[in-house]
Amino acid sequence: MEAGAYRYPIKIFHLQQTKQKNGEVTEEYVLKRNTRAAVNFRSNSRTINNDRIVYPGRYEMIVRSYCEINNNTQIEWQHRRFRVIDWHDDMEFNDIVLEIEEVEDATA
Repeated sequence: MEAGAYRYPIKIFHLQQTKQKNGEVTEEYVLKRNTRAAVNFRSNSRTINNDRIVYPGRYEMIVRSYCEINNNTQIEWQHRRFRVIDWHDDMEFNDIVLEIEEVEDATA
C-alpha cells in the first residue's frame, strides 16, 4: 500500500493485568502506540442493545507490520473505540490487515 493511504491517526491499546497488594487482579487498557492507518468501510447493521437501537460499524483497517496486534487489542480512531475481530499479515505490502468493530459505550 502506498504511504499516502495511511492518513488516519490511531491509538493502539493492549489489555494489561495488574496484581494489587491485596492479591486482586485488575485489567485495564494501556496505550501502546500512536500510529497512522488506512481505513475502509465494511458494513453497518442495526442491533438492539439495552432497549436502544445502535449501529455498530465494521471497518477494515490497515497498519504497518511493526504494530503489535493480539486478541485483546483495541483501537481508538476518531474518538471512538474499536475491538479487533480478526487480523492477518499481508506479506506483499508488509502490512497487517485488521477487521474492527465499534465497542458500544456502556455509560451512554
